[in-house]
Amino acid sequence: MPDPVHFPDRNFAEAMLAGKWNLAAILGRVQQAIGSNPKELRPLVRRILKNFTAPPSASELLAKLLADPTYEQLPLNVRRIYWTTPVMGLERGWKIPALRTSPVLANWLGITINELDWFADVQGRNPRQMERRLAHYTCRFVAKRGGFRILEIPKHRLKSIQRKILHEILSRIPVHSAAHGFCSGRSPSTFASDHVGKAVVWRVDLKDFFPSIRASRVHAIFRSAGYPTLVSRMLTGLCTTKLATGVRSPDSDSSLEIYRERHLPQGAPTSPALANLAAFGLDVRLSALSTACGATYSRYADDLVFSGDGDFARMRVRFRRAVWQIIAEEAFRANAVKSRWMTRGQRQHVTGLVVNQHLNIPRQAFDLLKAILTNCARTGPDGQNRLQIPDFRAHLLGRVAHVGSIAPERGKKLRAIFDRIVW
Repeated sequence: MPDPVHFPDRNFAEAMLAGKWNLAAILGRVQQAIGSNPKELRPLVRRILKNFTAPPSASELLAKLLADPTYEQLPLNVRRIYWTTPVMGLERGWKIPALRTSPVLANWLGITINELDWFADVQGRNPRQMERRLAHYTCRFVAKRGGFRILEIPKHRLKSIQRKILHEILSRIPVHSAAHGFCSGRSPSTFASDHVGKAVVWRVDLKDFFPSIRASRVHAIFRSAGYPTLVSRMLTGLCTTKLATGVRSPDSDSSLEIYRERHLPQGAPTSPALANLAAFGLDVRLSALSTACGATYSRYADDLVFSGDGDFARMRVRFRRAVWQIIAEEAFRANAVKSRWMTRGQRQHVTGLVVNQHLNIPRQAFDLLKAILTNCARTGPDGQNRLQIPDFRAHLLGRVAHVGSIAPERGKKLRAIFDRIVW
């Protein structure tokens, strides 16, 4: 409940901002708000319109009203409440939709208010559902080195809702320039190119990147975008989940504890963008630290890379200690096992690309792809599709194009072999 001392003032300002920004419309709303038409009202509104040719923020307007001598003379009775409908705060200029209430959000998503409540699941009913048909996500365990990765994949309707949130809200909020993963115009190549030809390259991996980002951080992102608390809570519910109580790990159930709280699901289309925004503070601090130490910093999802010259290499102990501290303070966890320093005398590789002298494809990866293409040309592609990839031709063509974008001459050789394959 708003503070009763300030509520009439704020309600007066909200009444002015609740519709068309002209004299007649504002006077009509304010008269409804205070239940009267004092003689000081019209001159006051004229002065406000002279100061603000376009609607200001509520705080700016309130400050101007409180500084006006005649405002104190107005009878600030509250006959109609305008402050119950929150006003969007889009002062940053982000072109995102103004979703002021839950019904407006539901209408924007093309669903009913009951469906919004069901999909957002802010009461936490869904994780208790044992029937798969009622669950919003399907869960899959994928083996990785040292354990399992949990993929939580939203079902069709929720995924379409998340895609709308991604394309019309999240993709319009800028991320830090150090972030290269899942960003328009950036790629593994742009990420790796920042570290070409450096004396030393240090790679750090963040542990449990997506599940470590809690719902509270996601809620803060939507609040920072200007959305009211209730709308932010609904948007957060649509983009986060927690693991159903009946799910058991093929490894150890203790590894699932982090998934029992609301988190970003790895497998939802909104998660990469939200993860980048949640890591904004981390990127700011690590970029500043790197600049102060004469180093370069960039991040691709959970992969952090720092590089620099000999002076940077000599301060590695102090630098590493500072990075560990920043990561912990930003509520992430570093995976010390995957931390690796690479000097110029070693093969320096970043996101699968060699960066010692120039961007290049590792020889082993090139030879493997060349062998697969050669066998496809000799004996046919069916025998080489051991992973049963649905569109194997497009898969191979994409890999050849990737090599060509990094090493054009190597790409031409592979494309010549690919063109000999009979599909």
